[in-house]
Amino acid sequence: MKVASIGRTIMAAISCIVLTNLSRAARAGEPPANIRTIVGITQPSEQRKLVFPAQGIVKQVFVKEGDEVKKGQLLVKLDDESDLLELARLEIDATSQARIEAAQADLKAKTLTYTRKKDAYDKNAAGRSEVDEAEADMITRQKQLKVAQDEFAQAKLKRDQQRVRCDRMQLKSTVNGSVQKVFIGEGEFNDPQRQDGAVFVVQNDPLKIEIRELKTRQVATLRRGDKLEVRYVNDAPDAWQPAEVTFIAPMADAPSDKQMVQLSLPNPNNRSSGLHMEVKLTPKLIETAPSDETALITP
Repeated sequence: MKVASIGRTIMAAISCIVLTNLSRAARAGEPPANIRTIVGITQPSEQRKLVFPAQGIVKQVFVKEGDEVKKGQLLVKLDDESDLLELARLEIDATSQARIEAAQADLKAKTLTYTRKKDAYDKNAAGRSEVDEAEADMITRQKQLKVAQDEFAQAKLKRDQQRVRCDRMQLKSTVNGSVQKVFIGEGEFNDPQRQDGAVFVVQNDPLKIEIRELKTRQVATLRRGDKLEVRYVNDAPDAWQPAEVTFIAPMADAPSDKQMVQLSLPNPNNRSSGLHMEVKLTPKLIETAPSDETALITP
């Protein structure tokens, strides 16, 4: 009886210790001790250092740091007043066909003259020199019409080039995201060679999760499209959510025998990137972990 009593006392003590440790882990925001994890870092799915390709004076900045922006949204605009006036002038040249119409009318008249001269020559009522002169005038007008048509096509190209130039004086976002940094202000001179660019935009939905501590033998068990459970280290212990394997580095790091893996995680609440996450290891990842790597796995 005494042995049984001692045994029950020991089991009760052990249960108390386990429950206490689990409670402490929960209070600290840590996963239970039976869950093995590895650390990953969230990264933006897209990062854009947006630059103006042309020089100019900044006329207006439409965003500030932290603003959410949509793809195609205007962020910064250079002073484009003179360029817009030039575009208006070129638009006239590119839409007016007056020269072509005049050349067509002139060609029509010269063609009729040549036809009459040719008919008169056939009836012995005109000399050969008159026919040749009329024919030369007609050919000249044909060439002049072709020149007018080419000039009209060139005018449209010049108009389109100027339109592109004006468009390039408006800096627009290329992704849906958030403004991380604005490097330029109104009235400043924009230099396209500046290393910082004008505006830095990041897209945090979805997020990328980079895992750099897995050994190559562990990564060999993964395939694109596989799902792993992840949790922000500051979230509740049970706040796991699925993330999809979207990238496996085609080249491993030979000295460390490690291979980088990226996961994709939907982020509808637009949580910041650069945060630490715990990635729950699958049984295969645990089984293939080298014995000397156990320190990287928690607990």
